[in-house]
Amino acid sequence: MAIKGYALAQQVRGKHLITTNVEHSSVLNAFEQLETTFGFEVTYLKVNKEGFINLDELKTSLRNDTTLVSIMAINNEIGTIQPLSEISAIIKENSKAIFHVDAVQALGKIDLDFSLFDMASFSAHKINGLKGSGLLYKRAHLEIEPLIHGGSQEFGLRGGTSNAAVHILLAKTIRLALESQKENEENIKEIKQFCIEKLRDMKNFTIHTPVISSDYIVSFSSNSVPSEIMLNGLVANNIYVSARSTCHSRDDSYSYVLEAIGANEQEKKSVIRISMGYKSTKEDLIKTFEIIRELVNYVKS
Repeated sequence: MAIKGYALAQQVRGKHLITTNVEHSSVLNAFEQLETTFGFEVTYLKVNKEGFINLDELKTSLRNDTTLVSIMAINNEIGTIQPLSEISAIIKENSKAIFHVDAVQALGKIDLDFSLFDMASFSAHKINGLKGSGLLYKRAHLEIEPLIHGGSQEFGLRGGTSNAAVHILLAKTIRLALESQKENEENIKEIKQFCIEKLRDMKNFTIHTPVISSDYIVSFSSNSVPSEIMLNGLVANNIYVSARSTCHSRDDSYSYVLEAIGANEQEKKSVIRISMGYKSTKEDLIKTFEIIRELVNYVKS
């Protein structure tokens, strides 16, 4: 809604858009449709081995006809936290484009300065809310072309009777997430560090998650155990992790995020992502790494 709605509403000013090659598939698919169906030109910024964009490339990519830049706050697969302050400054100083942020992985997990961006997208299920419930933040003066036309619901931005109960639950979910953010930070930071140390102790693993990253995500690859074997072994012990974005869990292709950061073939076919929550404990990770160690020994034997 944010990306396509704004791009379509502003196409008389320009049809050039900017994003990155490691965005969530919901973002990338929106840009792909704008290219193939509506004739927009999209620049996809590349990232380095830690998942960060090149700020100079962003600056040189901005043009007079650039209307929208969309860059995620936190990568959902490896946890990289993009420098939103620097990105926002470059966009404002070098163009008239507006800045949209996919903040799904950021809400309630890192501090967000809302003055940095013009639009942001949030989702309830990443903060223990109901799946299928989300929120679009936008500055009041920004015009968006509705994707679903109908009545006057949602200030004319989206036709259809609103689900009031879900909206009320989302509001409470956000309040609870923000109220407990500081309280959860110390615990989750300690757990993530414990996870990183365990991986380093086991040695035969490559950690993809950079230092400047979400404390809730750790991505790594084994040099001997493929993702499928690791996943099945952990699931058999009621431990649920993923090999890539959940939205591509039924897709046999490699993660495009791992491709973008330059991972080798072995790393791409053995990647595992551990996503932690505010209720995660060290005991959970101790059990997880006991099973991982058993799987590594089993494959070696």
